[in-house]
Amino acid sequence: MCRHVRRYLATSMSSRATCAIVGALAISTIFCTAANAGTYLINNCNVPGRPAAALGPWYWEAAANLSPVDACASGGGFSFYLAGTVSMPRGAASALTMAAPPNGPISIRRVRLWVVGRLAGTGSALFVGTNAGAPDGHVTNSDLFGPPGGDTLATPHTTPLLPLGTNIFRVMLYCSQSSPDDCYPYGRSVLEIVGAEVMLLESVSPSVGALGGSLVSGDTQSGTRSLKYSAVDDQSGVEAVEVLIDGTVATRRDFGPECPHADYAACLKTRSEDLAIDTRTLTNGSHRLRLRVTDAAGNATDSPSQEIEVRNQPGAAGAGAGAGAATGSGESATAPPLHGGHVTASFAATSKRTLTASYSGRPKVTGRLRDADGRPVAKAPLTVVEKVAGQQVKITPIGLTGVDGKFAFRLKQRGGSRTVRVQYQSADGGKPLVSAPLRLKVRAAASLTVALSGIRVRYQGRVVSHGIPARGVVVQMQGRRRGGAWQPFASRRVRQSGRFAGSYRLRVRRPGVTLQFRAIVTEARGYPYERARQRL
Repeated sequence: MCRHVRRYLATSMSSRATCAIVGALAISTIFCTAANAGTYLINNCNVPGRPAAALGPWYWEAAANLSPVDACASGGGFSFYLAGTVSMPRGAASALTMAAPPNGPISIRRVRLWVVGRLAGTGSALFVGTNAGAPDGHVTNSDLFGPPGGDTLATPHTTPLLPLGTNIFRVMLYCSQSSPDDCYPYGRSVLEIVGAEVMLLESVSPSVGALGGSLVSGDTQSGTRSLKYSAVDDQSGVEAVEVLIDGTVATRRDFGPECPHADYAACLKTRSEDLAIDTRTLTNGSHRLRLRVTDAAGNATDSPSQEIEVRNQPGAAGAGAGAGAATGSGESATAPPLHGGHVTASFAATSKRTLTASYSGRPKVTGRLRDADGRPVAKAPLTVVEKVAGQQVKITPIGLTGVDGKFAFRLKQRGGSRTVRVQYQSADGGKPLVSAPLRLKVRAAASLTVALSGIRVRYQGRVVSHGIPARGVVVQMQGRRRGGAWQPFASRRVRQSGRFAGSYRLRVRRPGVTLQFRAIVTEARGYPYERARQRL
């Protein structure tokens, strides 16, 4: 963009310090995860691979002789139209603009544009560039096209991460003052944005109204009960609602597939429902209940915890996670009737109730069953109850306790982060004894290979931790000189196949300097894995 556009914006060009990955190749293959809370994407007009969408927050700032055109619904873009041979005045500038409220809760972090500039003509030269600004005066500029023009339809123009607080972004069209004539372009549609993908940052948590319904009436609960809620998020909108009982997800409402992601509010701002909760999936006794509301940016709010008392008849369909437990060792045994007592359990590696493990690990759990007087209970059949967020309970027999009441078993690890409980159900159908929940956090895993040909880095890999949601997860590629700071240079949204690949052109290469690379598998809603940084 020429200096006259800078003058029109009353800004100056910000410095463009480039953090290049340089040197000879020495590959480090890494798999890990990283949080991405607070950001979300919106898509406008015709982004490849997405359905056509409205303009959302985009609008026109047009100079004389330019008319706005919206052809998004018919497969085109939104553009400036210059009729016939009418000129654009020398020194004039126009913009296709989006703007968030200054100093508000939403800021613009990155923009990806499929844009066309048809600039060639007579008279003064036409130019296209971008301009992003924040209320503190920080400005980020980028040149896109000079005459004769061009397009980014095959490979979109992607900005770097914009400074925090950026609230305005323009795609500029400018007629320079390089000659005494106005600008006379050959094409009538001078500047056209065919598609725009914008990453927004939002950090305000949603709000939750008071819970209602029979489940929180204070009565003893049995069978299927109702839970009424209301939730509001005036920024990015409400994307998911979860009912948590004793810290695990009992019911989840995912509104993501319904969210248009075409405006600052990517989802509906308010949600209210009457949910049906089957208490027969719970053990008899006291439980803690709360509601969690998550907005489109990943910010979450929990309602105050409430206590519910569950009492279902023994043998009721779905009742008691340990109902019908088998011995698991091939022995027959009659579970001794216990009225009181307790089960203790912990991870053997830490002797604690929490553990972070690799995706391929199989953590060992140890514990003991005692009666009300503290004496060990021998040959008692136990079950393990595992629950991954948003999934059904998995119940597995783990065998009998030893003569000293002790037990030990290994989890079948191939799964996401979860809660684990050990349970004993007495033969007389009384209240089961359940251990305190163990919390297992599982790191996501990915393979990565990198090759260097000249100054071109080529990488490929696969996210191997299964359960990738339909909307995918984002893998961020990072590189550095040995001992330097990690710098991101590419991102890929990985779908359910788990595979990703790409290439990157080094800006500078210095022989003898070692390069390192890693892949960051970001956390995602519906993908139950944890942050990790591990080298292979």
